[in-house]
Amino acid sequence: MKIIDSVATLLAWKQSLFQGASAHSPVDQPLVFVPTMGSLHLGHTALIQQARKLAGSSGKVVVSIFVNPLQFDQQDDYDHYPRDLAKDISLLKKLGVDVLFIPDQKSFPPKNTLIELKKLNHGPQSLARPGHLTGVCTIIMKFFVIISPTDVFFGEKDYEQLLVIRGMVRDYELPIHIHAVATVREPSGLAYSSRNQRLSHDSRTKKAPLIFQVLRKAKDMWQEHQIPSSELIEYVTGQLNNHHSMCCQYVVILSGDDLTTIEKPVSGETILFVSVCLEGVYLIDHIKLTSQETKPLT
Repeated sequence: MKIIDSVATLLAWKQSLFQGASAHSPVDQPLVFVPTMGSLHLGHTALIQQARKLAGSSGKVVVSIFVNPLQFDQQDDYDHYPRDLAKDISLLKKLGVDVLFIPDQKSFPPKNTLIELKKLNHGPQSLARPGHLTGVCTIIMKFFVIISPTDVFFGEKDYEQLLVIRGMVRDYELPIHIHAVATVREPSGLAYSSRNQRLSHDSRTKKAPLIFQVLRKAKDMWQEHQIPSSELIEYVTGQLNNHHSMCCQYVVILSGDDLTTIEKPVSGETILFVSVCLEGVYLIDHIKLTSQETKPLT
């Protein structure tokens, strides 16, 4: 595995793929990208395994590790974001990654341009964390321009982010296929997240799993009893807030296509989104109320 820390070196590596090309030119082979902020867990592993499978023996897999300062709305959250580069490198080697790109924290973020959202800027994360998705899209676009991947993998856990990036790719007509991989969960049901490491053992194993338990119950209530969204939101909020260690940041039911509000059960994709604060750590999750969960690529 090559470890690259500069844009110039990455561009040189990419150019080398085309040197001496024959009938099986590298230009026709997948160049698969998985962007991460490091502190890798089994959710990232699922993304990289699918990327490696798609790339095959002739394609290349590039993984980035970059804790993007543009997407943090609080400096303290950025400063305390978990980091363990040595452990990450060891894992990526075992997963068969071709290139690990670790751009410089200070020089890599764009200084004069941002990708602003005119639509899909009313989702729960956009409202709860102003500027967050602008920061995400800006840095992802820079990665896309530099790496020029054929395929990119994202986790469905950050569903709003996935939806916005798909829209950005369509708007700019980028020749990139965006692949979604279903949320990977700990045995307790808690969605894997790097931020889980900031929780105490008791909160991670006993308190945080309540989130998904409540979401699953809410899905049953929605499908079996067709109750209005306002009542379901009240139920979920009450169940989580009644646990004195937790505080809901938001509980919303939205269309999975455009993040508009859903008032009652409909035939289209409907998603229940939650964000819960536990020990000062914000944990996001969602459940699809009216469609099947995404299955990993086969």
